[in-house]
Amino acid sequence: MGRKLSARTGILAALACTALLAAGCASGGAPHAGAAAGGSAGAASASGGGSAAGGSAAHSSAADSSAASGSAHGSDTAATATAGGARAGTMTGAGAGTPQQQAAAAARTLLAEFAVPPGATRLAGEPAGDQHELQNVAGLLSGAMVRDTSWWVEPSPAVGVLDWEKAHVPAQLKPSFGGFSGRGPSTTRPGPGATATQAFDARLGSQVSATLVKEYLVVSVTGLPGGRTGIRVDSDVSYQPTRPATEVVPPAVTRVTITLITRVSEAAHPRPPAPVTITDPAVVQHLIALVNHLPLSTALKDAPCPSGPPDAIDLVFRAKAGGPALAEARGPGACTAIGFRVNGNDQPDLSGVGPFAAPVIAIARLPWKLPHGG
Repeated sequence: MGRKLSARTGILAALACTALLAAGCASGGAPHAGAAAGGSAGAASASGGGSAAGGSAAHSSAADSSAASGSAHGSDTAATATAGGARAGTMTGAGAGTPQQQAAAAARTLLAEFAVPPGATRLAGEPAGDQHELQNVAGLLSGAMVRDTSWWVEPSPAVGVLDWEKAHVPAQLKPSFGGFSGRGPSTTRPGPGATATQAFDARLGSQVSATLVKEYLVVSVTGLPGGRTGIRVDSDVSYQPTRPATEVVPPAVTRVTITLITRVSEAAHPRPPAPVTITDPAVVQHLIALVNHLPLSTALKDAPCPSGPPDAIDLVFRAKAGGPALAEARGPGACTAIGFRVNGNDQPDLSGVGPFAAPVIAIARLPWKLPHGG
């Protein structure tokens, strides 16, 4: 079922997951293994709050199933930026269109916020002579995001370019994750064979739209021959996709069997209680609503994020005693995903950001205590 509660597996990915455990990594947003590391945050609740998403998808969308690889695609919007600064106050919330279309529009707008250093020239693609250092840079990891990219060359050395950028981007862009990587003589200073990255958070660590989850402007620099600087600018915008109307618990359900799953075997903790079947109509409907209001998971397959909590819940929905399972929800697992199945068919994972087992136990009024406090 979905990820079957399996664990996920980056140079700085683990570090960022530790720093952002309650934010990006806990929701499936994790840093792309590159010059820097960062995550994305979001929140989901039993009533269906939006989940987080980050990503390292290439130019158009994570749906393209391609990693960030230095694509020459870029937004024409970025050409409106002027030396010494960009247009301020252009970042907006969700607008018209599908969630992906809204994210694409936001990414174009955000890319234009790049403060172009004096003398920098925009290129059609990756700068020649960068030793491909700008092909694989830091960014967000998500199954639902849009990335827009522009490329630049600056005549002065790379050292100091990111500091200049910090001082000149619009005030609403706050420095976030950053770091260094590369094969050059120094991996702590940008230069030939080494890349430095600085990300700027456009949403100040919070989700301000039901559709658009995270917005990052990510600037990466590396040294070029002749003392010049190659610059890659990415605008990463993650979004909450719409859950299909067919991915719900069927209305014929009249009973729910609840099983507590404990993955850690310890002598100090008691064995899980026996499964319980709930038939009270009000409680059954409450549990159905809990599952039906969970948003889709935006975790990218094989994203480097922590495994699930030690305690999970399995819910099996039936129309009658001894009847076939009409639906099953199980989790949270790795990347806080909730595996979901309808009429025996696996459905896209749901997002279990926030408590899942505890609300189920509370709704069902069960005298259970989670052995590991999950």
